[in-house]
Amino acid sequence: MEIGRNGGRGEAGPDTFFVDKLPEPGLIRVGVSQTGRMKGNTLDVTPDHKMLNIAGSRLVDSEIGDMVSRQDCVLLAERLPQLSSSSQKEHSLAYLLGGLMTDGHVHLTRTHGEVTFIQKPDVLKRDFIARMNEALQENYGKAFKESAKKLSSGFIRGQLVVGSANAYRCYSKSIATAVRAEQETIVTTLLKATPRSPAISSPE
Repeated sequence: MEIGRNGGRGEAGPDTFFVDKLPEPGLIRVGVSQTGRMKGNTLDVTPDHKMLNIAGSRLVDSEIGDMVSRQDCVLLAERLPQLSSSSQKEHSLAYLLGGLMTDGHVHLTRTHGEVTFIQKPDVLKRDFIARMNEALQENYGKAFKESAKKLSSGFIRGQLVVGSANAYRCYSKSIATAVRAEQETIVTTLLKATPRSPAISSPE
């Protein structure tokens, strides 16, 4: 992936590594996007923050500020080895957490708790919805309740898009509390999944 600047932004294109100078002095914002349209998935670092690259056929840690100046490339991990063996239940928990991270949320107050994900119930999403239900039942003994949401609209790349989706909710403070705790250790949970586990791939 490339690092570059063009008016403070990297060149747009496939597999481009974008680096933006932040308004705050002394910080650099680093983000990954294939097209340059993805916003918000970023990491704010100081210029002396080190990242992996190759120099003289060797792996080296280089300061991001120097890499930007030299138009160097950053190395990104394509595959991570499994941290340790894990059970099928842990695989399903990783799948559930991954689905909630991309399409859902956990709402927790002093007296109430709710685990929810939003999805359009079309043919392409049926397997994902079923797997989310199976994962919740396997880990917490309860299923999501389906309810239709109102039509919503918005603009995507300048085009008006109108659509509908269903909300899949589980009302339980104990489950919401447990899921919230699992989210705190999501990195370890995902690293314990096998390379073939759905938790490693996109739930879509």
